[in-house]
Amino acid sequence: MKLTSLIARVAVVAGLSLAGLQFASAAQPLPALKPYKGAELDLAGAVESPGFESETFTIACWLPNIYDLDKWARRGINVAWFNQRLNPKEKSLEEYVNKASAAGLKMWRYPAEFMEPPADPSFDAKDPTLIAYSLLDEPILHHKSPDDMKEQAKAFKESNPKLKLILNLEGDKFVQPNPGPKVVEDHTGYMAAADIGFVDWYVKNRNADRYPMTHLWTAVERLIIWGKGKPVGAFVECSNQKIAAEGREPTVGEMRAEIVGSIIYGARLIAYFPESPGNKPNKGKQFGNGNDATPPDLEREMVQINKQLQALAPVLHAAGARLTTLPAPLIGAVRYYQGKTYLIVFNNDPETKTPFNGETLEPYDWRVYTAGAAPAGKK
Repeated sequence: MKLTSLIARVAVVAGLSLAGLQFASAAQPLPALKPYKGAELDLAGAVESPGFESETFTIACWLPNIYDLDKWARRGINVAWFNQRLNPKEKSLEEYVNKASAAGLKMWRYPAEFMEPPADPSFDAKDPTLIAYSLLDEPILHHKSPDDMKEQAKAFKESNPKLKLILNLEGDKFVQPNPGPKVVEDHTGYMAAADIGFVDWYVKNRNADRYPMTHLWTAVERLIIWGKGKPVGAFVECSNQKIAAEGREPTVGEMRAEIVGSIIYGARLIAYFPESPGNKPNKGKQFGNGNDATPPDLEREMVQINKQLQALAPVLHAAGARLTTLPAPLIGAVRYYQGKTYLIVFNNDPETKTPFNGETLEPYDWRVYTAGAAPAGKK
């Protein structure tokens, strides 16, 4: 599979607008960034990814409990993400919306009439938090075909044709070295049902020593291809899910790597999965509760990196390309924003410091630099 050429074909949608998924916030000036002073960037083999215009970086949380919404807002989350049930399920939709609105959060969920229990269909028009509909999570797990998801998408669009549709897919189903035609066909079909795709691949919770984080990043990049340039987001581990004996919660650096690596590979949104739904003894430690098992060190990192994502949102959202020529262990990407090139660099090493651009990057550390004018034809 030649990812470079395939993504280049869909880069024509780089100006995609996510109207209906916007947040009310004034544009902020970009933070001061150091200039890149190295050799001319080698774009040979660079893998292009489309962008979209938004001043706010979407940071979602999966199934946050109503009693935790203020806490999640303080952590920098701006979207509470649900399917057909709230958390806890005994709370009414109106009560949850009021609490989310007071916390300054938006929501993705099923249309009101498809919720469990169903609400009045007219409720959505009055919901100040609702900015997108979420389709069924992990359709392969639930034995749903691409056609099934297209039927659900059609029903949801009838509820409100202006709202975008979000669909999360199981990244572990398509990270094999050479996905077969059926895999490609199915995931192309799944992405046809949605406006925005997401990927989950909980590598550290599945098998911390076996599965590399490149599995998640590769899934993001492939879904962009199969979605023909539609925006794609990545789920980020932030808890010990206790789902496998060889699993554990990520370290601070690993959580940062899941976020920054996914962005380098083309993600334009992220979502945290903070739950601990399993009960298997494993290599990790237990923190918090089943709803929010985020360790304190990951919470501190979450707050910090979420602020960085917001400060850099216009750049991170812009069209660009993943670089394939940086020396290991560095990975990186460029973004083209307002006539300038920006360079994102990540030290993909858990132990070794790496020199770059006149400074030293700590293990799993990252930087964003200005890198001169954008090439001709790039925004």
